[in-house]
Order: sequence, then structure tokens, then C-alpha cells
Amino acid sequence: MFNPKKVASAIATSALIFNTLATSAFATTNVTVSGNGDSSSNTATVTNNQETKVVQSNTAVISNSVSSNTNTGGNTASRNTGGHVTVDTGNAGSQTTVTNSANMNSADLSNCNCENGDTKVEISGNGVESRNKASVTDSRNSGTELFQNNTAVVTNKVDSYANTGDNNANRNTGGTGLNAAGNTKVITGDAYSKTNISTQANANVATVGGGSSSANAGTQALITGNGDSSRNTIRLSDNHELIVVQDNTAVVLNAVSNSATTGYNDANRNTGTNVTIDTGNAFAETNVDNMVNFNSANVDCECVLGGGLKVEISGNGVESVNKVSETDNGGLSIFQGGRNGAGNVALLTNSTGANADTGLNDAGRNTGPVSIIDPVDVYTGNAGSLTNVSNEGNVNVVGSPVALGSHSLVFSWDLGSLFWWL
Repeated sequence: MFNPKKVASAIATSALIFNTLATSAFATTNVTVSGNGDSSSNTATVTNNQETKVVQSNTAVISNSVSSNTNTGGNTASRNTGGHVTVDTGNAGSQTTVTNSANMNSADLSNCNCENGDTKVEISGNGVESRNKASVTDSRNSGTELFQNNTAVVTNKVDSYANTGDNNANRNTGGTGLNAAGNTKVITGDAYSKTNISTQANANVATVGGGSSSANAGTQALITGNGDSSRNTIRLSDNHELIVVQDNTAVVLNAVSNSATTGYNDANRNTGTNVTIDTGNAFAETNVDNMVNFNSANVDCECVLGGGLKVEISGNGVESVNKVSETDNGGLSIFQGGRNGAGNVALLTNSTGANADTGLNDAGRNTGPVSIIDPVDVYTGNAGSLTNVSNEGNVNVVGSPVALGSHSLVFSWDLGSLFWWL
């Protein structure tokens, strides 16, 4: 006979399980419909929902405009009469270093919610012609979503100039007397200009795992020992899905003008003097190093994608109808470069100009002293220019964790400065 007290008991039990799981996501789920009388109708419905959602987003807009000027040149010693004229400059050095570090996301979901415990559903020992249903929907991991997004716009503009040249010693007149000789000398020091630009932007590191499927022993569905002509149904729905989305956009513009000059010296239209132009060395060095867009996802969550399943239908009465329906939707989706499949976007523009100059010196229209020799000497130092541009970008790794700084794809990240807040 129909027993309203037992129906109320079953419904209350279902509500209690639901509330308990809502407050303790890691509890074990046990659903038991047993010992009910003939022709009773018993229903148990359990829904477990747990959602884990992590959103990490960074936007960095960096603009650096640097002008560095070191000058010991631009000296004038002109139109002097009756003496030695010497322009002797010291060295000039200019060094500019620009370092940009931006946008680091690190997420560690190490346990995967694997400690959810077992799900056990049992319909047993119910009376003849009873109708028993148990429905369990377990979506505890379906809401595990991790979104990591970075956008970096970096503009570096550097003008670096080291100068010991552009000196003038013109229209000087030497000492008096038949053999008197003055000296007109322009001697420059060395000029050195160095610019270093390093941009490190957009790194996503996600570790989801660390647990094992043994933490969740699986699901058991048992229909046993029910009476003749009873109808027993168990419906199980396990939705285990993990979504990882990593997305990067980097726009980097480097405009570098680097110049070292010891030249452009003039010693012209001198009379009665020995003329010497002796320039120092000039060296210009430019280093640009861009490292952008790194994604690393290490997912080791077998339990998230479903555990073991045990189904048993045994010992039920004549003409009983017994069904177990199980739906397991386990899925792992990793999008590196965004959901739209566009991949990582790296727009790198490097415009560098490095100029080292010891030339373009003038020693013209000079009249030496009245003597056996009439020297006009121009000596230039060495000029060297070195430009290094290195671009590394768009690396996606799925699998074992990658230690930044030792990536086999020449990705030599040193993001220690980005980890300081972790």
C-alpha cells in the first residue's frame, strides 16, 4: 500500500543530501531506496553542482621615450694669431637600458576537485510491484574553467648620441719669423654609445592536476533483491569537463637611433702651422631582445574525465523491469591562442639605426711654415657598429610543466621579476 510517510522520508533525505553537498563539495554521495512496501512509489533525486572558475586578465600599456646625449665635441679654436692651437677633447659615452616586464598569469588548481568521493546508488529490497527511481546528476567538475588573457602594448623610443667630434680649428696664423712654426691640432677622445632594450611580456602558466583517479573510486549503481513485477530505474549523469583558455596579444614597437661620432672635424685655411687631426675610436652598439607570448598548460586530471563505473543488477523478482542509464560526458578542452583558433598574436616592429663615424674630417687650404716640411696630417680612429635583434614569440606547450628559462625551443625567459608578487 502507498505509504506517505516513506515518500516524505525519501524526499527529505534527497533534500538533505543536496544541502550537505552544497556545503561540503567533497562529501561521498550515497542514495539508497530500500525496504519499501508493496506497490510503493519511491523517487530519489540528487544534484551535485560545483563550479570553479578562474579568470586572470592583464593589460599593460608601456611607453618609454629616452633621449641620451653626451657631448665633449663642438669646440671652436679659430682665427688665432701667433701661437699653437690645440683642441683636445675627452671621451664621451652614452648607455641606455630599457627593461619592460609585464603580464604574468599563474594558476595552480592542483587537486582537480578529485576528492569528491564516491557515488553509490542502491535500489534493493523493495516490495512487489513497487516503482523505484533514483536519479543522480553529478556535475561537480563541469564548471572547472580557467581563462588567462594578456594584452601588452609596448613602445620604446631611444635616441642615444655620444659625440667628441664637430670641432673647428680654422683660419689660425702661426708664429712670426722665417722658421717659426705654430701647430694646429684637433685631437678627439673616444665616443661610445650603447642601447639595450629588453621586453618580456605575456606569460600564462596553468597547472591543473596533481591528483589521481584513485582519489575518486568511481560510481556504483546497484539494483538487487527487489520484488516480482517491480520497476526499478537508475539514471546517472556524470558531466566532467575542464576548459583551459590561454590568450596573448603583444604589440611591440622599438625605434632606436644610436650614434657615436668622433669625426666631422675641420682644420681649414690655416697659415704657417703644422695641421693635425687625430680622431679617437667610435663604436655604436644596439641590442633589442623581444620575448612575448608563452602558454604552458599541464593537465593531469584523469579523475576529472571520469572515474570507474560499477553496475550490478541481480536477484530481482520475476517480471521485474530494471534499468540503469549512465551518461558520462567527460571532456578536456585546451585553447592556446584563444577560443577562435587565431593563435597567439605578436606584432613586433624593430627599427634600429646604429652609426659610428670617425670620418668626414676636413683639413684643406692650409699653408705650412717656411721650412723643409709642410705637414698636414689626418688620423682617424676605428669605427664599429654592432646591432643585435632577437625576437622570440608564440610558444604553446601542453604537457609537462615548463620551467621558464630552460625551454628547449630557444625560449630563454628570465621572468623572475614577474614572479615577485606570487
